[in-house]
Amino acid sequence: MPMFEYECRACGHVFEELVFGQEDEAELRCPACGADKPDRRLSACAVRVGGGVASAPPMGPTGGCGGGGGFT
Repeated sequence: MPMFEYECRACGHVFEELVFGQEDEAELRCPACGADKPDRRLSACAVRVGGGVASAPPMGPTGGCGGGGGFT
């Protein structure tokens, strides 16, 4: 099941959401302000480099890939 990262257009809040299909994504709302249609962000975990997949840093204290700090 794909986990995606989103950013709210209204308040800038970044959050992760488990999405099963386009119908689920169309109904997403920001958990901070309730605005609809957040932008999907490219997660560091999903970045492809050349023909392979880049390794992500270890999970940080706040969760996600490297705790939201990206590649170091």
